[in-house]
Amino acid sequence: MTGLSFGSWLDGQYVSLEAILRLLIDDLPDVTWRVRVDEAGEEPGGSALESQSSDEMIDSARLLELVHPDVQVVDGEVSAYNPRGTQVLTVRAVDSTWWDIEAAEPALLNKVLLQFPDAMTTTD
Repeated sequence: MTGLSFGSWLDGQYVSLEAILRLLIDDLPDVTWRVRVDEAGEEPGGSALESQSSDEMIDSARLLELVHPDVQVVDGEVSAYNPRGTQVLTVRAVDSTWWDIEAAEPALLNKVLLQFPDAMTTTD
């Protein structure tokens, strides 16, 4: 999968996991998610993300319940899998300073680039 990296702070505002997911989730019908958040801020919802079992697959509605716009994810990732079990998207927080997004579909990355034009392209 190819990807993008961009700073998690834009004009002094934190770009939340919730904002990224809301940007992309409508283009990911019928996916299930694996959540692995090692550390999140103490804001409402941070502990819910940290305590979500990485062994449990959840649907998009449940994922959106877990994320909160004020939660700063320090380290962790969420990955989407299509009904065949193929990973189609990963959103990864890196030291609460960068977001890495990998996607199987270039259209998802293009959508991110429209929102975050300073994003840098990455490859495996």
